[in-house]
Amino acid sequence: FRNCRVFPGAKDWFLVDDLGQLHTRGLTNANLEASPWCCIADPTGHTILSDDDAPYDVPAERAVLLGGGDNYWHWMIDYLPRLYYAAGEADLGGLPLLVNQGLTRFQKETLAMLKIPSVRLVAAARDRVPRCRELVVPPIGSHETNFDLPALTWLRDALLRNAGNGKKTPRSIYVSRRDAAKRRVLNEKPLVESLRRLGIQAVEFARLRVAEQIRMLNDVDLFVGPHGAAFANILFARPGATIVELVPAGE
Repeated sequence: FRNCRVFPGAKDWFLVDDLGQLHTRGLTNANLEASPWCCIADPTGHTILSDDDAPYDVPAERAVLLGGGDNYWHWMIDYLPRLYYAAGEADLGGLPLLVNQGLTRFQKETLAMLKIPSVRLVAAARDRVPRCRELVVPPIGSHETNFDLPALTWLRDALLRNAGNGKKTPRSIYVSRRDAAKRRVLNEKPLVESLRRLGIQAVEFARLRVAEQIRMLNDVDLFVGPHGAAFANILFARPGATIVELVPAGE
């Protein structure tokens, strides 16, 4: 895309081209109506967006849209797989990457594991609209229930290679969401005790570095937990591992 405007978000990056056409396909799994840039969405399917009166120019002639936000699932399964396409094209390999401003710890850790230097990153604030002279936009790694297997396989292999070695990990784990804002297990204390007696150890992924999470999932035979972003890590599970996902009623 040339001379396009990018609308950053946590789960819903999208862009408007130089003709004023909105593009969301291959860019987001979120509802456009949930975007902070959406002012009005009516039943006829028309959406009115707020625009930035003074978009700023990205300081690069050409860049690649990586995107990103503070949700671990979307970072691992949607955004990082875009690097597969950038890595596979010689003329894209060194281009600046447009990412969210204020990278989280897990974003910094995964980018370091993938050998992406910080000098390649161009930060986009969530409340400003960057304008790009030329922007390469690879597809995200998943769309609804369809997954980009070549891109996700590339990401799995690249992160596993750089996850290093660590202490021995349990073979059966339960991943807690006790500190999460939603989808917490209300009777988790007796549940954890019952699972412990079955040889299943409770862990909190939020307290672990990404490399530790990856190594742990690559070692387990059984992974149990409530639905949440931690399930992005099943990308690193070995064939034959058993996954048990607890899903709230109504979801």
